[in-house]
Amino acid sequence: MIKQTSKFTIGGLILISVIIVTILVSIIINVATDNWIDSYQKSLAVNNSFRVLSMVKPSPLPGTYEESLDIILKAGTESVALLQKKTRDSSRQQDWISQDDSLAVGVVVTADGWMLFDQEVLPNEASLIIDYEIWIAGKRYEISSIQLDTLTKLAMVKVEADNLSAVEFGASDEINVGSILFALSDSDGVIAVSLSDIVNSTSSLVQPAEIFTDSWFVDEALEPALPLFSSSGTFVGFTDIDGAAIPLHLGSRFVSSIIRGDENNHTGLGAYVVDVDSVLNMSEEETYGYAMGALIYSPNSYTPAVVRSGPADLAELKAGDLILSVNGVSILGSVSLADLLAKHASGDTVTFQIANEDGISDVKVVLSNYEDLY
Repeated sequence: MIKQTSKFTIGGLILISVIIVTILVSIIINVATDNWIDSYQKSLAVNNSFRVLSMVKPSPLPGTYEESLDIILKAGTESVALLQKKTRDSSRQQDWISQDDSLAVGVVVTADGWMLFDQEVLPNEASLIIDYEIWIAGKRYEISSIQLDTLTKLAMVKVEADNLSAVEFGASDEINVGSILFALSDSDGVIAVSLSDIVNSTSSLVQPAEIFTDSWFVDEALEPALPLFSSSGTFVGFTDIDGAAIPLHLGSRFVSSIIRGDENNHTGLGAYVVDVDSVLNMSEEETYGYAMGALIYSPNSYTPAVVRSGPADLAELKAGDLILSVNGVSILGSVSLADLLAKHASGDTVTFQIANEDGISDVKVVLSNYEDLY
């Protein structure tokens, strides 16, 4: 009996051990499964967070190339004007137009509808008003008037509107060679170029004092009449033919006079000049030892250097006088006499610093209209 009882006890212990091991393995498997499920769910949550974060476009860092593009693209959406042939809303596909079909690209200058274009790509005034319209931010506007500049290629076009988003004007006269500019095309989007040179673009060194002689050149020949923006997103000019460009400051006087409702005119001095620093081999006797300024000079043997009864004549300026500055601002480098005159209006009195055989002196000059002098 004792021997049989021992066998039963050992067999029972083995059975109990198997049961216990089975239970422990089951518990371990359940725990491991729960941990794996928890880990998997956490990974899904993390991955979903990454997915959500990846859908949020970060704002570009201030002062970066990306920020410039962001600002310029916004201007392209809100402040660029597209000149199109007049159309009507249509359900026929053959009548539909796109922004690529535009004749010219301009910029909104004022909230009440003044826009600036390069007049080289515009039709004549009558056709412009009758046959064309302006599109801004997907909305159509009728053209009411146009004003052409007599000294530059710029034109101001008016539509009847309010609450338009105007571009911010930049100081184009402070932009240096090597600066990055952005051209805004209706078909190609934003095109980055570099200002490669600022040169004298006139055929003769001697010009009326009011004529702008400086032209920009960029490192890529683009189609003409595209708006140009600085890296800070300000409007600074238009592209021109053969890689040239028209800086905004050349037309600043024209633009401001049109906005104010003044007559379309330019400030006049009534004298022919040559920029001293544009000539390599001018004698020191001519310039009184100065390497700067605008020298009053006759353009030829039959044209006087000073227009009779003009502001320069009335101020007793004469051929051989070297104008060094206007109201204390020196005529040097990219700052020409024409640039300084354009900052003033007809009737303004300005002070010229003059060098001649008698030494240095200050001369008061009352400016008039350019259109009345030549």
